[in-house]
Amino acid sequence: RMVARSGLGLASLALVGTTPVDEAIEQCRRLLDDGLPDRQIESNVRCVLAQLYAMAGDLNQAREMCLDSRALLRELGQGVYAASTGIELARIALLGDDLAFAQAEVRADHDFLAAKG
Repeated sequence: RMVARSGLGLASLALVGTTPVDEAIEQCRRLLDDGLPDRQIESNVRCVLAQLYAMAGDLNQAREMCLDSRALLRELGQGVYAASTGIELARIALLGDDLAFAQAEVRADHDFLAAKG
């Protein structure tokens, strides 16, 4: 579990740090290929990787990967956590200049979270 959390930290730093996008993508792929023992953390690393794909210009793969990761979180019973990843999906949509999709996703997550209190 500690390895998985460290992997998430490394992925997150690769996203926001000075690591070139192609190198950050490779780091995240290696983390996933090596296998993470926690599916929730794996899903978060996939959301990070999705954002990196969007930064590299592969918006279709980015959106698909992020949506799949959110679906996995919901399957795991992590609806609130899945809703919190809406910001990642919105960032991907904004990189693709798809403001309507970004707004729709964030609004749906807001409504879900508001209903949960």
